[in-house]
Amino acid sequence: NLTDQLFSIYPNPAQSELNVSWSLNPMQAWQVTLYDMTGKLVAKSASLTSLSTRLSTSQLAAGSYTLHIWTNDHTYTRKLIID
Repeated sequence: NLTDQLFSIYPNPAQSELNVSWSLNPMQAWQVTLYDMTGKLVAKSASLTSLSTRLSTSQLAAGSYTLHIWTNDHTYTRKLIID
């Protein structure tokens, strides 16, 4: 899975916080968005040029979510569980 090679996403399942690390060019801007199963945007990072970010998940209901990682030329998607 290409997403697994490019990004480290942990813990999954998450409880209060989700960490996302990018393994490629730190100068390429990227953004992380989190959607619930109805497609509603529930969390979003700022546009990033660092190698990692954290999203607070403590206010989210337990369940399944979809994490999107956006770069200049690709979108990567990963399923995520919130406990």
